[in-house]
Amino acid sequence: METERRVRAEAAEWAAQNGNFSVAKDQVIDLIAEDWSCAEGHRAWGRVLQLERKYSDAVASFRTAATLRPEDPELLFEYAAAMVDAAQAAQLLQLTDWSEARHAVMRGLELAPATTVGVKLLRFIDEQSSLVLD
Repeated sequence: METERRVRAEAAEWAAQNGNFSVAKDQVIDLIAEDWSCAEGHRAWGRVLQLERKYSDAVASFRTAATLRPEDPELLFEYAAAMVDAAQAAQLLQLTDWSEARHAVMRGLELAPATTVGVKLLRFIDEQSSLVLD
């Protein structure tokens, strides 16, 4: 069942990457409607929304996915990266409270220490946090 969901989520992401957002949305909405607790569906929805540059909505979707699967370090890193994308898109890097993003990265690094993506995200978030404090 999980493999089928993952394949369907990847198909939706592929459709979005190729500019077919309506197909991608339909596929992900069907996936989530069948099982709201499907973390892969919420993750795919977040990725589709990122491709559409709807960053705040993507953050909400990744937050749901991370809540459903809190032991998935890659998902936690994606969630934090979505928050970074949202802040960059809104040009609010220096006005953003980075605590939620930092917490997601730290939890991801607890689960998968020294993961390059996590380390880079943490470095970026800490740099931005220090700018907020200055």
